[in-house]
Amino acid sequence: MLFDTVKLKLALLANGVNFSRDFLEHFQTEVNHIEKRRAYGTGDSVIINPTIRTPQEIVLDGDIITAANYNPHSKYKIILERNTPALSYNKNIINITFPARPKSYGKILSNGELFEKHLTIYGNSTLGIFSLAIATTSMTVMNVNFALWVQLEKACQIIECELKATLLQKQ
Repeated sequence: MLFDTVKLKLALLANGVNFSRDFLEHFQTEVNHIEKRRAYGTGDSVIINPTIRTPQEIVLDGDIITAANYNPHSKYKIILERNTPALSYNKNIINITFPARPKSYGKILSNGELFEKHLTIYGNSTLGIFSLAIATTSMTVMNVNFALWVQLEKACQIIECELKATLLQKQ
């Protein structure tokens, strides 16, 4: 079973997924899952519309997680089966879920920005840090590295504040 799920993950990474209209309508109102961010571009072959929310990742059997890169020509399609998200392919329909939206999403940081502008979770456990440093041809590698370091330090400060807040809530 694990071998089949891993093969499916590879097929999804290679071919992307399509979305049924019903699923897309359903996902617009879902607030418990992480939507695609496109912070560093996209793995989608076509962007449906930047205002339409699509899932960032899919959770398959065995908690195997894969990207949900949109391809309108893919034979792998995310649908609603009895009002539950499912993956349809080769006459198969399997239930899928999506990684949970972090509780810190939607929180306003001390600088007035949303938490998710700077951080996210990939694969249900990997911290993703969005660096806003822009490299131009006139910048040296040292300047780019410094700019990235400053962004990383800022992200660590945000994480530290979130951890402290979480610990205080538990007391």
